[in-house]
Amino acid sequence: WYQRRVRAKFHPRDLLSAHEICRALCGAKTLSVEDWERHSVFYEQGNEFSASPAVESHRDLFWQCVMSLSDEDKLNLLQFVTGLCALPPAGFNHLPGGAFTVELGHPDDRRLPTAGTCANTLRLPRYSNPRILKEKLLKAIRFGKEGFAFV
Repeated sequence: WYQRRVRAKFHPRDLLSAHEICRALCGAKTLSVEDWERHSVFYEQGNEFSASPAVESHRDLFWQCVMSLSDEDKLNLLQFVTGLCALPPAGFNHLPGGAFTVELGHPDDRRLPTAGTCANTLRLPRYSNPRILKEKLLKAIRFGKEGFAFV
């Protein structure tokens, strides 16, 4: 009797929309770069507390580059760095393994970015210009998102 009465009053589709159920089960496939940046850490290799103008400049270049990526490439970047193919339902501030982190390395236009998925860390060489940054980042995330399958 009780179950029939509750079902009559509350149908599951009345509680959540199909989109909300899908997002809760599968995660988000569209990423907000502003939210991503807000819940991320960006620092210079060997100095987690640096806030030099050069580091700030490279941080701005990185996020401008991310904003210019297609939705598919944003998801590729997320997968390359975290191992996740979609954003968890709780969002960027609840990534398993901690905050999305960018570690800015030494100047080197020849190296590709690397990632530590256990700690959600992107190791990004200090590229000399935005064009090289985007070129190297795209190459790494498109061909390296599957981890060791790339080797």
